[in-house]
Amino acid sequence: MDLKNAIEKIEESNDFEEKLKNKQVCSAISFTDENNEPVKWEINYFNEDSGKITRVVVDNEIEIFKEDKLFKKESVSSIDISTVHVTAKEALKIASDENDTNYKQPVQKMFIALHSEKSPVWSVNIITKILTVIQMKIAVDTGKILEAKTHNMFQGKGVAK
Repeated sequence: MDLKNAIEKIEESNDFEEKLKNKQVCSAISFTDENNEPVKWEINYFNEDSGKITRVVVDNEIEIFKEDKLFKKESVSSIDISTVHVTAKEALKIASDENDTNYKQPVQKMFIALHSEKSPVWSVNIITKILTVIQMKIAVDTGKILEAKTHNMFQGKGVAK
């Protein structure tokens, strides 16, 4: 399921007006299936007035969790979904192609997150069969790989490429 479709499904639900009114998307994450397709989305909505997050899980059904405090006291940036021109599926393909070209690691699992640093980015994490994590940040507007690094799950530091 594409992220924009998941958000549309939430916005069309009966609970949207009551539970998510005046809240903005601030992040989203999805694990992939065996075909590297996003399956269900966990989307976080931020309420600037209360400073709290509401977590929503979307697959066949929509599950809205109660509002919760932030773990860290830091600013949260809303994401204007209309600025996300590269889909999750396209970002996963870009990351997969980068792995095939430069890392050549057999993929065990992939997950993707949309979050905002200075601007929205896709973060794709590829967990390989030898337990190396390849992390890539991909621009949501161009699909350009902004950063790529590897991290051995048994060691502490990532290596920038």
